[in-house]
Amino acid sequence: MLKERVGELAEQETAMLRRKADIEDMRSNESNNPVSLAHVQGMLGEFTRLFDQMSNERKKQLVHALIKEISITKERTFESYL
Repeated sequence: MLKERVGELAEQETAMLRRKADIEDMRSNESNNPVSLAHVQGMLGEFTRLFDQMSNERKKQLVHALIKEISITKERTFESYL
């Protein structure tokens, strides 16, 4: 029973090390391939289109998920914490 458990843990470790290597490869590829401005603008345009189609309740849920806190100072400026 103990040998079986050790074997299972060794398999899990191997799988996790493989996953870690895959993630590290993805990270290194991302840093070599920056996202173009046109791609970002296209994604923001799509977001705007989808956001406009959402119900008010879904918009509220999304905004609450993205923004943790908003503070308004005496000077009537605000700070947001994401």
